[in-house]
Amino acid sequence: MNNNYKIIKENKNTRDIKKWALNLTIENMKQYNSTSLYKYTKNKSISNKKSEFIICYFLNKKVGFCMIRKENRIIFIYEIHVIFEHRSKGVGALLLDFCKKYYLNQKKYDSLVLFVLKNNYKAISFYEKNNFLIDKSYDDSILHYCYKFNLNNKF
Repeated sequence: MNNNYKIIKENKNTRDIKKWALNLTIENMKQYNSTSLYKYTKNKSISNKKSEFIICYFLNKKVGFCMIRKENRIIFIYEIHVIFEHRSKGVGALLLDFCKKYYLNQKKYDSLVLFVLKNNYKAISFYEKNNFLIDKSYDDSILHYCYKFNLNNKF
């Protein structure tokens, strides 16, 4: 892994960050959904005041992000995206590792939870390689799998 990557939890969710995150999300997901309704709902989600951003920088350029929201003792990962040129270079794993360590150290959260489209096989493989497990208590057999990482486990 190149040590020119740096992960930062942004304290201010600026309009620039939200716009960049929205554009990257839409670009990365266009093979799954490119409707105007999808773009509208993603814009609403990314613009939500509860959304927090963890950004990966490479030589001071944004190359990936993770968007989370906290609910009770759970961290929900709503989005994780990496620009095309930096895929398969460990950026996604860096973002997930940051989340695991950061929220584990806060000692007030039990798990990281995310949803993935059932036909997004590359993402499913990625989450499983990063020790996320299917949460069988969630049952939406039509579109998504629910994956969970237990922060109470040592890793």
